[in-house]
Amino acid sequence: MNQYDPSSDSDSSESEEDDGNSLPILVQNAGGAVSKKGEECGGARSSKKRRFLFVALRLTCVCNKLLLSKGSDCFHPRFLFESFQYSCFPVCTMTSQDVASHYNAVPEKGLAERTQSRIFYLRNFNNWMKSMLINEFLEKLRQEGCHRPRVLDLCCGKGGDLLKWKQGNISSIVMTDVADVSLQQCESRYREMKDRGRNDRQELFSAQFLHADASKERLLPKLEGAHFDISSCQFALHYSFASEAQARQMLQNATESIRLGGYFIGTLPDADVMYHCIKENNGKFLNDVCSLEYDDKTVDFQTHIPPLFGAKFHFTLDKVVNCPEFLVHFELLVEMMKELGFELALRKRFSDAIPFFLKDHGSGRALFGRMQALEPYPPEGDVTLMGPEAEYSDGKAEFEERERENKWEGHHRTLGTLSQSEWQVASMYLVFAFQRVSE
Repeated sequence: MNQYDPSSDSDSSESEEDDGNSLPILVQNAGGAVSKKGEECGGARSSKKRRFLFVALRLTCVCNKLLLSKGSDCFHPRFLFESFQYSCFPVCTMTSQDVASHYNAVPEKGLAERTQSRIFYLRNFNNWMKSMLINEFLEKLRQEGCHRPRVLDLCCGKGGDLLKWKQGNISSIVMTDVADVSLQQCESRYREMKDRGRNDRQELFSAQFLHADASKERLLPKLEGAHFDISSCQFALHYSFASEAQARQMLQNATESIRLGGYFIGTLPDADVMYHCIKENNGKFLNDVCSLEYDDKTVDFQTHIPPLFGAKFHFTLDKVVNCPEFLVHFELLVEMMKELGFELALRKRFSDAIPFFLKDHGSGRALFGRMQALEPYPPEGDVTLMGPEAEYSDGKAEFEERERENKWEGHHRTLGTLSQSEWQVASMYLVFAFQRVSE
């Protein structure tokens, strides 16, 4: 269903060829600072799971709480680590049909319309992040001797990652989603890609498309070739945390068919950041491109402790996406994955993932430009900025400093950046990866 998935639907921009014209990267910190750079769910619960629930009810975990540099700014790059206790009582309901209906109703947009979107660069930036995450772990598999991985793509949406998998030289993929219309569009995109490859005499990976709610039903009996090297769930795992039962079923589906040494990767809202923004703004955070609102209007945010499951909030992005979502406390996710034989291999907020991916992937910087993942500043000719001028104050300051001190490299006199509001949204997300270490 790829709910939210704030990434571009365009595949044509993902070429990793370096044209030598990549822009200097300037990503604004949202506060204004500059950063350069098994058992089926519902069956008898094992004693291990009973012990987990007992612990979870009293779970005290370390989480990152952001220090505020000014006012309600909750994105300063300094962090305070402190003890924080999560509760486990409210569980809210959200049917599969609710989610499917919402995403089936989202129209397919052409490239011209997408480029006019206020969040055009944010979507491309998030698409870049997914590309780098997928590349990172496909490369790890290759280094381990797995050159044609088998992939399980959960909540695949309209197939925005198909080209990424093609470029990763995978052998096969199973793509699942709860929204049947989105899945049909995904299959259609795959068939078009396959036809193009046939014309070019290039063999494409095999694919199975499965209409199912991975948080409500076990997928294994329906899968063709039920063994995978890697599974992926992009911008969607948090929807299953409406309840413990749904979260467990989703994680079972994501992991039980992964071989020893294989990976589960994805992107996820950072519960610590999101809840802090909500709390510091008395239940609702707003900026130029999004709104974030806690569902329970009766809570006292000075004393409220968000539940482990069912911590519901509403997220609107560019006046388009408005589907109920749920916080996923990452420390809880780590414990649940341990039960399934997986250990944490990677966790980085998007802001930290940028230098991490650029450090080891020379193609990453070029891919920024190829995917139009950052907005050029200042704009040239009759091109206008996507957001208000005030949202580019850091870009303006950096540009003026480079002009004064002649810091430009090569012939470019343009920076690549995001508006402050877009960076605030991007800062709410993280990338993760888990590796199976035991059966």
